[in-house]
Amino acid sequence: MRPTSILWFERLYLAAFALSLVSIALSWESGVAMMEANPNTRAMGAGVLAFGSAAVCVATLLLWWFAAHRRSVVAKWLISIWFVISTVMLALTLFRSGLRFDIVSAVGWAVYLLRAWAVSYLFKPDAETWFAGAPEGAASAEA
Repeated sequence: MRPTSILWFERLYLAAFALSLVSIALSWESGVAMMEANPNTRAMGAGVLAFGSAAVCVATLLLWWFAAHRRSVVAKWLISIWFVISTVMLALTLFRSGLRFDIVSAVGWAVYLLRAWAVSYLFKPDAETWFAGAPEGAASAEA
């Protein structure tokens, strides 16, 4: 059985993932328009955007599976590093473009905050014990 912190990580991480799909859908047309407006990316079209989005989704789900179901410390740290990188990217975007007030931004902030909350659960004491490979009963158990 997995500890409570891992269960909360899983719920929050998957909620963030679901909201990120909403964000992709909401910003799809503007993303394609940006690619078509840039002479360097015009020829690539929406296919590259779709492939990139799909690759990120697959990576997100693989990291979730390995961290939450396989006790992978590597996946735990990759999720954490990915979150730190997204924080830096968010700060750079805010510095460059300022704070926007639209639905896509609101969903993006919700995704960011849910991921922050989820990542915090990877470092709770019961999660640390679980990742260390302690016997199943050593961490607070829930199915």
